[in-house]
Amino acid sequence: MKTLDQLRQRCDIDPNDPDSCWGFPASKVKAPLFDGTDRQGAVEPQRAAWLLAHQRKIKRGWRVYGVCGNPECVNPDHVRSGSMADHGKFIASTGAQKGNPKRLTAARAAARKQAKLSLNQARETIGSTKPVRELAAQFGCAISTASKYRSGLARCYGAQVNPWAGLERCAA
Repeated sequence: MKTLDQLRQRCDIDPNDPDSCWGFPASKVKAPLFDGTDRQGAVEPQRAAWLLAHQRKIKRGWRVYGVCGNPECVNPDHVRSGSMADHGKFIASTGAQKGNPKRLTAARAAARKQAKLSLNQARETIGSTKPVRELAAQFGCAISTASKYRSGLARCYGAQVNPWAGLERCAA
């Protein structure tokens, strides 16, 4: 495909609504359809739509994503190019990943790796009568970190198979 008009002809479009989605059937995505753009061979339909509409390469490390909610849409007005941070902000604003168990599990695994205290250390910090300074020295962390665990501002995530079972608030 060399032009945006050729792409438009292959799409399912509502004739009564000029601003509607351009539905590019998923069955056509697997074939090498778009040649001569920013790389040889097949290009994803949304990426091809952006390239054909803007006639310039996509910045290295950037991605092309749809903003209308229809994964088959290749309407250039519904497709954006941006950094991973831009895409993440867009996803967060739509709430598309909110409550997704796989996403929650991945976030909790990352939180466990970044946690300053283990689950057992956090429990000991909460239940102990020792001053926070002593606990911080005992666990080798900052006083503010131990204080956050004790006051409930920091959360602990235990490793569990069930993504909902691992959530434990560390406040008493």
